[in-house]
Amino acid sequence: MGKIQLVIEDVDDVIEQVYRRFGVRRVIRSLLRAMTRRRHYNNALANLSDRMLRDVGMPLKEKRFPVHPLDVILPPF
Repeated sequence: MGKIQLVIEDVDDVIEQVYRRFGVRRVIRSLLRAMTRRRHYNNALANLSDRMLRDVGMPLKEKRFPVHPLDVILPPF
């Protein structure tokens, strides 16, 4: 499939050009594929441990420690 070059001046015009060239079904199918592909990417990283995130060069998860209800009222000594 050939490369497509678009100069974006107005989003509505670009959407109209893409719709006219490829049709409604192909545009909607491509949009749904792009949305699910991005969701799977985020879900795949959420399940990795800190060590594996570090191995692939991603930022580590923030560690959240449970807060005891009395720590809010009385500071720990």
